[in-house]
Amino acid sequence: MKKKGSSIAGGFLVLLLGIGLLWWNEGNNVSNLRSVSEGLKNYVDVSSTEVDNENEGKLVATSGKITFNLPAADSEFEITSNSVALMRKAEMYQWQEKCEADDDNNKMCTYEKVWSDVIIDSTMFERAGHDNPTSMLYNSFRFYGSDVKLGAFEMTNNLLDKLSTKKQIVELNEEAAKNHAMVVDKYYYTSVTDGNPDIGDIRISFYENNAEYVSVLAMQSGNHFKEYRTKAGKVFFNLYESEYNGADMFQLITKQNNFSKWVFRFIGVLCVMLGVGSLFSPLQNLTGGIPILGSLVGMATGTISFVLGLAISLLVIAVAWFRFRPFISIILILIVMMLFFLLKNKKKNNFTNVQKQ
Repeated sequence: MKKKGSSIAGGFLVLLLGIGLLWWNEGNNVSNLRSVSEGLKNYVDVSSTEVDNENEGKLVATSGKITFNLPAADSEFEITSNSVALMRKAEMYQWQEKCEADDDNNKMCTYEKVWSDVIIDSTMFERAGHDNPTSMLYNSFRFYGSDVKLGAFEMTNNLLDKLSTKKQIVELNEEAAKNHAMVVDKYYYTSVTDGNPDIGDIRISFYENNAEYVSVLAMQSGNHFKEYRTKAGKVFFNLYESEYNGADMFQLITKQNNFSKWVFRFIGVLCVMLGVGSLFSPLQNLTGGIPILGSLVGMATGTISFVLGLAISLLVIAVAWFRFRPFISIILILIVMMLFFLLKNKKKNNFTNVQKQ
């Protein structure tokens, strides 16, 4: 009974999680649509070669070549990148715990050694003897060139943080490493014995950004950029590593918003369906060992879970959209009514089939 009760409780929580995720996602989607609509109406395409004071406080879109006085460098390891951005990635060798519950609900844990750029807290591990350090000798850090500009505009670090740093620097300074670590392949290591690291060892790698042309969508503030907040609460403070005009950047933003919207919708609907299905698990367990009846009940509960889960999901989406898109909301509600009608007929047919058996 405890296992059945926990299964129902878990299913109910998954159902609520799915409903909450769908509700949040639709509200977020509406905010995104409103923000993009506002941005498209108000933005100004400007040249990066000069600062026009008439655009002060406005949402501007600009692009051009990014320049710097001195390249990005890490003085501690004497690494210089002939680029605008350099990233030091520090990882520590640590224990990682993975726990799963067996059929009797007993927790089974395994431990493996991994490289991680964050400290893994071992104080809550199930088994002793797998202690991780609580601090790192070196930390990850991003370095930028000096006097970085996009034409006549100064580029602040909070905007440069949006630059990717994917290209790994292979040529490391072995002389500088002697004061900190040893060089093995493409990494600095604090200590490695016979090629095997120990718990607490740190390895460091460097990555750079080689972008020459960038585009910015943000608010003009003097000769630099700040966040532009829309009435719907969204922020435009975008940096792209290519040359785009304002319309192109809004198209990219719309594509990203649509992708996120459908990902969260899929996850939300799946959670609702799984949650509904878990509520029928006691019935499936009771009839699972009975020939024919078990199969019929399994098919019926599976169909009901799918239809009911889809109906609940569409209803949540419809209610969330009613204030902003009433026409679409009404269409979704009609679809929900059709699904409940089909579900009612399905239940009647399944009941008739069971009686015949």
